[in-house]
Amino acid sequence: MLPAMLELPVEVDRFLRDEIESLEELEILLLLREEPARWFEAPEVTAALRLGAYSAPERLARLARRGLLEVAGVPQRYRYAPDPLREPVIAAAARCHAECRHLVIASIYAPSPRRSRPA
Repeated sequence: MLPAMLELPVEVDRFLRDEIESLEELEILLLLREEPARWFEAPEVTAALRLGAYSAPERLARLARRGLLEVAGVPQRYRYAPDPLREPVIAAAARCHAECRHLVIASIYAPSPRRSRPA
């Protein structure tokens, strides 16, 4: 059994605070990361993660704008395609999500000067 993690690695915390808006968004990114060659449509993501009807399209588009996903076609399809230099921190975030979800959630929802949250 692994020892309990007391805090996230600095690079994971920074990635989550600066790039990820919600736990749902991270879970979408990680879902597409599991099959990087596969193109996903929003309804497939909605069904796989049991999301609300409007959530997946908005979050997929945002992840694509952030350079984490590639988008193509009509209807739009998405696949995992971050800059290769970002893959190590995303892999570390995936491990943290699996091992210490509470720390990941705390980081995502912590105030950050790089993003604004609705009140």
